[in-house]
Amino acid sequence: MDTLLAYTDWLRAQWRRHLAADPARLRLDLGPHRDARFATVGEVVRHIFGAELRYVDRIRGRPATDVSGVPSDDVEALFDFGDRSRAALVALRAEMSDDDLEAEAVYPIGAFEFQGTPRKVLIHTLIHEIRHWAQLATLLRLEGAGPGLQDFLVSPVMGGEFRRRATLRPGTESDAADAARVNVTSWRAEYRHLFSDAFLDGLSVEGRTTAMARRFGGPGYGMLVAEDADHGVVGFADWGPPRDASPHDRELFAIYVLPGHQGRGLGRRLLTEAARRMLDDGATSLMLSVFTGNPHRPFYTHLGGEEIGRETLELDGGQHEVVLYAWSHDALRRLTGAGAAPESRRR
Repeated sequence: MDTLLAYTDWLRAQWRRHLAADPARLRLDLGPHRDARFATVGEVVRHIFGAELRYVDRIRGRPATDVSGVPSDDVEALFDFGDRSRAALVALRAEMSDDDLEAEAVYPIGAFEFQGTPRKVLIHTLIHEIRHWAQLATLLRLEGAGPGLQDFLVSPVMGGEFRRRATLRPGTESDAADAARVNVTSWRAEYRHLFSDAFLDGLSVEGRTTAMARRFGGPGYGMLVAEDADHGVVGFADWGPPRDASPHDRELFAIYVLPGHQGRGLGRRLLTEAARRMLDDGATSLMLSVFTGNPHRPFYTHLGGEEIGRETLELDGGQHEVVLYAWSHDALRRLTGAGAAPESRRR
């Protein structure tokens, strides 16, 4: 019951904002297939809150409240009434013990009666409300005035986060600046334990942009960017022929996801789609190098990378060990689930 209360509280807040933005929607006719009792959106809203109050009246054993005087075309009056009906329900529930909630009684409902527990009546009241909000949402969507996503999954009730999935697309030279920003931001966030503050803070987005832009147009070079509808480019991966002599014909130069967007499977999507594109381009194997102190090293072994050696890199006035990982042709096919459609073509 607590979950349904929280969800309907959230729904009411969404609807109050939506209808306040255009009060004329309260007068929208429900159409030829409407319930004969209600002609407009506002009348259904009044019914939602009125039913809640009348069910409280029934449980308390008093006459049902007459709600006909509540204006159905006034947003504030309607939702203020809704606040009162919800307060009455919450107060009733707080007064009742578990035994009280399970004590059967008979409740008159128009020409019918219900014999059962107050708990069932209260749960019915909340489900009744959810059903009518869904009715109104469908009607308004058909009118081109939908109230937005209102599903339980979207709500903050019981935690979780509902968000638009980041999209992957091929990078172009115009993405070099965003990729450089992601690169530099990631280094500063992830490598404070490896490099000095002076070195990390001195990294230049502009310089990195120039270096990355030069790669475009080179033979075998490719980039994928991960783009979030609200935050722009939040990750990227790029690859090409190895920079140094290697038995492998592709090198993954970089793969980064901004810290605030990690833990959502975006790195896996980037690496998998990059590998798919390399295979389509005729690649037979892939290698990359990762700092030994990189906290995300298990990511590569988890996705099938095999450690093939270690090297030392001089940087920031010191020696830093890097681990080399490689994927054979078969390993790349396993990583990509060879035969599946590219992500850009999935629906």
